[in-house]
Amino acid sequence: HTWKTGQDQVAVMKRQLSTMLPGVSIFLDVDDLVEIGNLEGYIDQSACVVCFMSRGYFMSVNSMREVRAAVQTGKPIICVHEEDPSHGGMSFDELRMKCPKDLEHVFFREPPIPWLRVAAMQQASLAIIAEAMVRAISRSWLLMNRGKLAAAEASFREAIRLDPKHAKAHFYLG
Repeated sequence: HTWKTGQDQVAVMKRQLSTMLPGVSIFLDVDDLVEIGNLEGYIDQSACVVCFMSRGYFMSVNSMREVRAAVQTGKPIICVHEEDPSHGGMSFDELRMKCPKDLEHVFFREPPIPWLRVAAMQQASLAIIAEAMVRAISRSWLLMNRGKLAAAEASFREAIRLDPKHAKAHFYLG
């Protein structure tokens, strides 16, 4: 995000997502930034990156540093689009024209999530963002634990023998 046209929206987003996803750590520069020279380090420590696209976003050197670091490290990127011009929003076509050509695949592979301001609609935007974050966290966890999961699966197959005549699956959700 850019401070001028996205700071207030992203602060609301952080507060709401922290409530929706208890225990998840959400980095926001005004709350958590210690060293501007370490933006790439902050990206590297994150499971995913949420980009809030508003007027001036693609002209921000630091925003582009963050995106390029996310691309370089293979971090999932969740794109959110401010649509309201009175709050720094731009049309989808304007955003696309401002986007650096080498990053179009990042921002426009699929439509960005619209940031809506009417309370019920904003909750819908937040739910879509939260779902994308959970998917990214899950993918990140699976990648980090791929070897452990393969070993556990192999030992699980060895330990479990089912009688086909009486096979039933039981799940406990606690």
